[in-house]
Amino acid sequence: MKAACLLLWLAFTTPVAMAADPATEADALLRSHDFSGVARVSRGSQVLFEHAYGKASIEHDVHVRLDTRFRIASISKLFTAALVERLVEEGRVDADAVIHAYLPEYAGEGGPVVTVRQLLTHTSGIANSDTVGSFEQAVSEGMPLYQLPATPAQIVERHASGRLVHPPGSHFDYNNGDYFILGQIIERVTGEAYPVALRRLILDPLGLDGTGMMDWRSLSPVVATGYLRVEPGAPYIHELPVYHEHWGAAGGLYATAADVARFSDALFAGRIVGPGRLARLLAVERDEYAEGLWVAPVKVRGLADRVAHRPGQVMGANTQLLRYIDDGLTVVLLSNTNTTPMDDTAFAIAKAFLAEPSGATFAAPR
Repeated sequence: MKAACLLLWLAFTTPVAMAADPATEADALLRSHDFSGVARVSRGSQVLFEHAYGKASIEHDVHVRLDTRFRIASISKLFTAALVERLVEEGRVDADAVIHAYLPEYAGEGGPVVTVRQLLTHTSGIANSDTVGSFEQAVSEGMPLYQLPATPAQIVERHASGRLVHPPGSHFDYNNGDYFILGQIIERVTGEAYPVALRRLILDPLGLDGTGMMDWRSLSPVVATGYLRVEPGAPYIHELPVYHEHWGAAGGLYATAADVARFSDALFAGRIVGPGRLARLLAVERDEYAEGLWVAPVKVRGLADRVAHRPGQVMGANTQLLRYIDDGLTVVLLSNTNTTPMDDTAFAIAKAFLAEPSGATFAAPR
């Protein structure tokens, strides 16, 4: 996946002659992939393109709106990484401290040796919490991690406390379990549930009212229903029944596209953490991965830049956040189906807008 991401960065970030109107091109591209969701392109306070497509609920014939909330899957990890760095900046967390410094009861082999930083960068070496490798296996065998009732602490105990499969710091191994553990560290340090701490320290100060944690007990807010196609051209089916909040600090949040863009603007402008901690969050460890996102060097109009890339996918929830760090261009795609090739689409949209003068604005097609 990481090699593929790098190829995409190289392929889609050198501007070339495009259609005169990048908004028209973006709209046509999204429609060609039967995109269902919200697409948003912005640069700072300028919204260059924003449009809603498809159905938030097929069976109830509810159309997607610009303010529709979507499950954002692993974009949640970037919120978690920002929250951890905020606690580091406040002196409440030491990024070089080990798990046992905060969770002395943690039973996994990595407790006395794995650091907070290694959890953030997926270099912990802890055995992967996700053991189901395919849709077919999930249907036939189930997904105990996401389908059985459990508290966040029980999820860590049962699914993220395994043996070390690599020496800490030696390998990149993408693992939701790392962020399950970080969620518990946040709760222990703040004395608050993860969603409460996130709201107090990040969401409320930024006015991100359309963002929060999934909760099966809550009737509101309404979040777009997720749908799957098991093969091209097949009819949509419902996702497997799960507790979406079990993805927790690793992937359990919902948000609007505008909220994701505003969060990105605040993070990269140094309004969540200062320049020093932001630089640390963006420092690549292994396989182009930093803390909660991939970062790679690119050129924009011949000038050196970096692109931050945060995809997410949990069944029908398919999401993308791209941020060209110096240029400021931000692309957010939030979808409730698995029909659109999200990496290709996000980078192609970015390419269209990067080919234009930085001050250009475009009306979203109707």
